[in-house]
Amino acid sequence: MTVPAPSFAHLLRLTDDTGLFEHAECYPTFLIHAQGCAGGAWDCALWGLGTAAARSPAPWIRDEALTAFTVGAARRSTHPRAMAFAGLGAAEVLRGQPDNAFAVNLLEDAANAVGAPGETPQWPWPQPATGGGYDGPAPSGPNLNQGAESTLALISTLQYLRDLP
Repeated sequence: MTVPAPSFAHLLRLTDDTGLFEHAECYPTFLIHAQGCAGGAWDCALWGLGTAAARSPAPWIRDEALTAFTVGAARRSTHPRAMAFAGLGAAEVLRGQPDNAFAVNLLEDAANAVGAPGETPQWPWPQPATGGGYDGPAPSGPNLNQGAESTLALISTLQYLRDLP
């Protein structure tokens, strides 16, 4: 499989004078609090927490992230997109802990919420013209927003795919 190199051009366009990475030390706390927020932060919080639990070089961050992920993994959303993002967090946890029951159950529920792929793709992902990714499925079809969240997801996915044998 030939995987294109990730493009950071769209991410740079989404970065202002404050920057996306300037406050990185605050992200774990933000993710923990975001789980309880209305408006869809739960899904991305679980994705971030799962990633931190699996990949952080700092043991204390891995431990805190896994604890917070476990609390959030008990919830479910009725929206396939939210379940897809939460499922990404569960998949990250399972990289390091394949028997984690909370992550297994969440990933199974996410797969059921998203459903099996159709005969043909209904949305183009990624968008090669900009280097950004679309937000994903919505009940009415593809969500064509290309915000920071979907662009980071695309870059992360491309980097992961390039590491596969």
